[in-house]
Amino acid sequence: MKTNIKSLVAMFFIAAFSFLSLSSSAQTKAETQDTAQTKGLFYRPVRKASPFMSQFALASTNFWRGVDIGRQACAKLQAEYEPIDWFTVGLDAIVVSNQYKIGYGNQLNTRVGFNYMNTSFGVQDVYFNTTEIIPNDTAYFVYNKAETQHVMEAFFKYKGDSKSKIDFSAFYAFYENENNPKGACYLEAAYHLDYNARLFVGYVTKPSAVNFQSQAGFTNIGIDITRSLDFSSKFRAITRLTVSVNPSYKTIIAPNNTISTKPLNAVLNVSF
Repeated sequence: MKTNIKSLVAMFFIAAFSFLSLSSSAQTKAETQDTAQTKGLFYRPVRKASPFMSQFALASTNFWRGVDIGRQACAKLQAEYEPIDWFTVGLDAIVVSNQYKIGYGNQLNTRVGFNYMNTSFGVQDVYFNTTEIIPNDTAYFVYNKAETQHVMEAFFKYKGDSKSKIDFSAFYAFYENENNPKGACYLEAAYHLDYNARLFVGYVTKPSAVNFQSQAGFTNIGIDITRSLDFSSKFRAITRLTVSVNPSYKTIIAPNNTISTKPLNAVLNVSF
C-alpha cells in the first residue's frame, strides 16, 4: 500500500521539533509580558530570546476559518524561524487521527513573511490532502493548475497593543486549481477581552474553495478562551477552547462527509 506523502512530511516535522516545545512555552510567557505595554498604532516588538519557536498540540478536530475539516481528532505542529527581525519562515502541520477515513484530513501550511514593526506580509501555501485508503503519493508535488491541491495566498497581519486590543489579518488566494472560484479574500479581526479571552470574526468576500464557501459572507464568529496549566517552572500546557458560529453554514462546500456543515462548532486544543 502506498504511503501518504503529506502524512510522512507532517509526522517528520512533528517528530523532529516537538521536543522544542518546552522552550517555546517559556517564550509564550515573555511575549505576553511584552504585549502588556501600550505602544501605539505601530511599535517594534521586543526581540525574541530564540529565533526558533515550536509548539506541539492535540486538538479535538481541525477547525479552519469557520469549518470543521475532518471531523476527527488531530495532532498539530506549529514552527517558526525568525533569523532576523524582518524575516520569518513558518510551518503548520496537521495530521488526523484516522488516516484511512476518506476526506480532507491532513493539512500543511508553509509561509514566508516579511515583518515591519507590528505588521507582517508575505505568501502562504495552503495544502489539503484527501486521505484515502490508496492515496496519491505525488499529490503534494503537483503544482499545475489543472491538478494541483495547493492554494497560494498573499497575506497581511497586524497585531495591536494592549490599548487597542485589536488584531487584523487578510488572505488573498492568487494561485489555485483552475476549477476553483477566483478572487476570494478571507478577512479576520479579533478583539482581546484580556490575555485569556479573544473575540473574533471572519468574512469571505467571494465564493472560495480554500475557505469551503460557495458564496460571500461571515463564516467565523466566536470566542477563544485560553488557560495555562503549569506543571513546573519550565513546563506547562496551554488549553484553548474555541466556540464559533458560522452564519454561512448553509453554503458550505462539502465535497465529502468529513466536512461539517454545522452552524455551531466547539474545538478543544491542548498545546505543549
